[in-house]
Amino acid sequence: MTTWDVFQILRARWYAAIAIVLCGGIAFLTLSHQPGVYYTGTTVYFRSPGSGVSIAQDWQRSSLVAFAATVERIYDGGKPADRLGESATLQGAGITRGSSVLLPNMGGQWQYSFDTPGLNVKAAGPTPEWVRTTLATEIARIRAIAAHQQEVTGVSAENRISVDVSPASPSIGYSFTTNAMKMRALGAVGLLTVFAAVGGTVLIDLLARLRRYRKLDRELQLTLAAYRGEIPS
Repeated sequence: MTTWDVFQILRARWYAAIAIVLCGGIAFLTLSHQPGVYYTGTTVYFRSPGSGVSIAQDWQRSSLVAFAATVERIYDGGKPADRLGESATLQGAGITRGSSVLLPNMGGQWQYSFDTPGLNVKAAGPTPEWVRTTLATEIARIRAIAAHQQEVTGVSAENRISVDVSPASPSIGYSFTTNAMKMRALGAVGLLTVFAAVGGTVLIDLLARLRRYRKLDRELQLTLAAYRGEIPS
């Protein structure tokens, strides 16, 4: 099939191409008006019993990191967590409505390094109230898991690991969709719309021709059968 053939099909089946382009246009307009995202985050630290020193000086640091990893695993239901870099954001990962609870990874994407006895809690959503409430819910869940784990293992109250949230009242930011990101997405939608319009119209034309050819073939077979006397005239 040549370019001229495709052009002739598009001209003959213009209504199909326009219908597909309109669908693409709706997706284009929806994406172009996509709002930004509110986000916030904090860290839930675990401290050894009766510890008055800083986290960096805590002699039980390695045990606390292991405890934080246990809490994270229970939080995720035993499933492997999707690791994000220390500086990565939810909105940067394409999450515009959700939360994450992760053991801070001080290494890179290919080599993990866990040295912080705590969990990074992040939330991203459509409103400040939503992210604030979601963050508080996740922190409360972490506290409950930590308390339950120590209760079921028989740890006495005076020997239990404590929880400290820092910052206790994190600020809420707003992230606009960058022009570069939006332009790339809009460009992808535009290209897909063009390909879908051309490919879809050609496919519709081929299916219509195939149906017509089958109909002509049946009529031809009936005509030949009548000519041979297989079907009474």
